[in-house]
Amino acid sequence: MMEAGKRIEDLSFDINTIGWYDAEEDRKITNYLQNKYERKKAREEGIEQERRKIAREMLEANMDISTISKITSLTKEEIKKLRDR
Repeated sequence: MMEAGKRIEDLSFDINTIGWYDAEEDRKITNYLQNKYERKKAREEGIEQERRKIAREMLEANMDISTISKITSLTKEEIKKLRDR
């Protein structure tokens, strides 16, 4: 039993094994955060696409650009580009 304890102690100070656990935990955390970031980015892109879709529909209904800008939070320039497409 003492030999096993000594071996564990030796491994805990071995330059080749230090950080193995931490590296795996770091990978898990990094993957989690990356996935969370990607989901947030996709959600934001979806919201932006929906805002543009609504703006196009409002343009088709001949609504005023200023009103569309207030409702969708798109700039007047962005709305004009949508109109000119």
